[in-house]
Amino acid sequence: MVSAVIWFVPGGRTIGYPLMLLSTVAHEVGHGLTAVILGGRFEQIVIDRGAGGFARYRIEPGWRIAVVAAGGLIGPAIVAALGFRLGRNVHTARILAFAGALLLAGLLLFVGATDPDAPTALDRWFGAMVLSVLAFALGALALRATDVWCQFGIVFVAVQLALSVFVRADYLFTRSFRAPNGAELLSDTQMMAQQLLLPYWFWGLVCGGSSLVILVIGVRPFLMPSPRADAS
Repeated sequence: MVSAVIWFVPGGRTIGYPLMLLSTVAHEVGHGLTAVILGGRFEQIVIDRGAGGFARYRIEPGWRIAVVAAGGLIGPAIVAALGFRLGRNVHTARILAFAGALLLAGLLLFVGATDPDAPTALDRWFGAMVLSVLAFALGALALRATDVWCQFGIVFVAVQLALSVFVRADYLFTRSFRAPNGAELLSDTQMMAQQLLLPYWFWGLVCGGSSLVILVIGVRPFLMPSPRADAS
């Protein structure tokens, strides 16, 4: 409840900054993994200090570009749904935490400098630091945390990613945005519009609705009471 209120109070976005970074990582990883699934190549992930980022990949033009764009938009919802479903059981919670730690550690091989000409190492390699911290945290949950804390950690991450679907929903209805280097880039929904026709806001509705459906599918089992063994 407290983490949900954070986003809607004055200064809340500053307090919730680390949580925004978490959703950014899920978003960019969604792009990269979708590209790989469709036969493309994931080349680089960049996370900047403004809690933004991008994934660089190679894939055949056409509908695949649109699907990769959608993969990033619904990525946080998919991870949140997995967290809710697997977080109910301590064994699956540990498996999910360990798998997440391995994935993020592996992504360090693909992390790129936010700005190679930036004046400080923090500016240049901010993304590597973020991925390292997240990988370490998930690894600690999987290998060192008590059962209760492991499950709590997984569900906490799931809640934050679920909230990010709503808090950052404005991006779904954005045609373009300005990158930290000043360049104007097309939004994911506008990229979908270019490949699949229909306006960007239509694809924003599609991805937003899909995220909601995914969250409902993931959270329903979590909210249901655990089955009890019949008394003998």
